[in-house]
Amino acid sequence: MLQELKTLTRHSAIYGTAEILKKGLGFLMIPVYTHFLLPADYGLLELLEMTVIITGIIFGLRLGGTMIRFYHQFDDPGQKSEVVSTTFISVSVISLLLLVFLQVYSVQISSLISGTPENAKAFRLMFLSLVIQNIYLVGENYLLARKKSAIYSSLSILTLAISLTLNILFVVGFGWGVYGILYSMLIAKLVNLIIVVPLTFKDVSISFSWIKLRDMLYYGLPLVPASIGMFLMHFSDRFFIRHYVDLSELGIYALAYKFGMILSVLVAGPIFKIWNTQRFEIARQEKPDSVFGRMFTYFLLAVTSFALILCVFIDEAIHIMAAQAYQSAASLVPILVLAYLMISISGFFNLGCMITGRTKILAGVQVVVTVLNIFLNILLISRYGIMGAAVSTLATFSVLAVLNYHYSQKVYYISMEHGRVIKVFFTGLCVYVLSQLVDSTFWIQLGYKGLVLTLFPLILWLTGFFSSDEKKKLKGLVRNLKSKEIHARADDARQ
Repeated sequence: MLQELKTLTRHSAIYGTAEILKKGLGFLMIPVYTHFLLPADYGLLELLEMTVIITGIIFGLRLGGTMIRFYHQFDDPGQKSEVVSTTFISVSVISLLLLVFLQVYSVQISSLISGTPENAKAFRLMFLSLVIQNIYLVGENYLLARKKSAIYSSLSILTLAISLTLNILFVVGFGWGVYGILYSMLIAKLVNLIIVVPLTFKDVSISFSWIKLRDMLYYGLPLVPASIGMFLMHFSDRFFIRHYVDLSELGIYALAYKFGMILSVLVAGPIFKIWNTQRFEIARQEKPDSVFGRMFTYFLLAVTSFALILCVFIDEAIHIMAAQAYQSAASLVPILVLAYLMISISGFFNLGCMITGRTKILAGVQVVVTVLNIFLNILLISRYGIMGAAVSTLATFSVLAVLNYHYSQKVYYISMEHGRVIKVFFTGLCVYVLSQLVDSTFWIQLGYKGLVLTLFPLILWLTGFFSSDEKKKLKGLVRNLKSKEIHARADDARQ
């Protein structure tokens, strides 16, 4: 158990550090985007991104993610190599054929999605970026399968740095607006492809197996409707907002959603990058159910802690980072953060179906929840606009978490620590409510919220959330940190 936790923590820390650097750089660009792009421009970018995501899901056939599962199914290096090579060749062929189709019908797609054919060039650039991305993602998944977290993270930071540098040059320097962002994205993805392909085939020999492709498709295809459903849950509200409200409101909602997604990007995402590989290794051990239960408790504590910090300080963050036209986004963020807390929990609970290969269950659950999401979007967005979209997202993600838990426990039972789970949820809720009781000047509110936030770990400690063994380890960790600090100060004094 301790070894699994150390492995998860070490690799998650590397992925998390990379994501923090990436998002830190990305969020530094928010003042640029919100000052040089109108909310309507921001809304158009959101529509472009959503179109590319759904297209990638449908035609990617989930082969990239499925590759990780089949890579760990074999012990022989030659078989592993054949899995990777087969995936790479298949995705490349499908993606290139897709590019031809999308380029030919870009005008019609632009008219359908954005309401005007004038954005066809923007769609063509995004489609080209999509094809490049589909191909290099196979190589990135190979790095994930081999737990090459440092290489993966370094590559991600490099390509992001290129993208943001070009964004500043094209958007601020040249004044290209939306097209400046699209060109910088295309160039960054091309650099990623040029780097990751040689890294992949340095260890992988070129080969192809129809049998392995058939087996991967059999496993992955049921996940395609599930992924489409997941996309609709995450992003269909954008299309309803454009229909019922306008692109300006969509731009405000898109900014709020980016803050809400920080929980997934900086905490849950890095954890899942290593967890999606490690869970298959743990499942092969004796009595893995208790290990999974304890892992979930730690996972929940991590994501809840970060969600609480984000919700408490969101007013101040948006006040500092965004232009006046975007300030109303702050009221939506706590709802969206809670929604992403629920979707993170849901992502953990699909492990039962993934381990047992019961992916059709996930597909069925996703279809039901997607229908619910579309119904709520129509009902709530038509009446309450972007606030209705946020509430619809929270309700849908919560239902998905409950259903995933229910069916996962049926096919693969996990010994949950229910008492500790309830303490985390209830304590976090109480601390958030307390943080909202003072309405004063910026600096007074900032200090008050920081003070209230310290109550979260204190209450958990006093209510017995941590076991005696965990308390000993935490105290030992604090002593080690203090000892290192004392030694560092002594070294500085001698110098």
